[in-house]
Amino acid sequence: MILKDVLKRATLLEDEVVTAEKRFEKIFEEIPLPAKETIYCMVSFSCLHCVDVIPKLSQVELNGEFILVTDGEEADNETLINELGFDFPVISYTSPYIQLGIVNTPTCVQVNSAGEVIREQYTENIDELLRFLHDFD
Repeated sequence: MILKDVLKRATLLEDEVVTAEKRFEKIFEEIPLPAKETIYCMVSFSCLHCVDVIPKLSQVELNGEFILVTDGEEADNETLINELGFDFPVISYTSPYIQLGIVNTPTCVQVNSAGEVIREQYTENIDELLRFLHDFD
């Protein structure tokens, strides 16, 4: 693939980004809509910040609804749950995150029961993620 093709593909992906009110409808096609406000933490296994944050989540007391969304396969998620002792759901979203308007990972997104995005933040490290979660409580 030449650079021209890569740039064309990136432009096509950007065109698929939808408005904030509608974008999480794409994820709910694969994942059930939450019954109450929920924090989705979007991570990528190819992201160094994510690789640093993920194991630290096992040491965090998570109050409320929290779902870790990875770009890995279900087998990868099962390994995370088993090895790190996660007691929260870990699910896969293998389409490009850009389709959800997520440009950087890790990003936390608070979604209400109607699927509307309340707020979101790129959480580069565990401290930023903890601040985001603290504001949820």
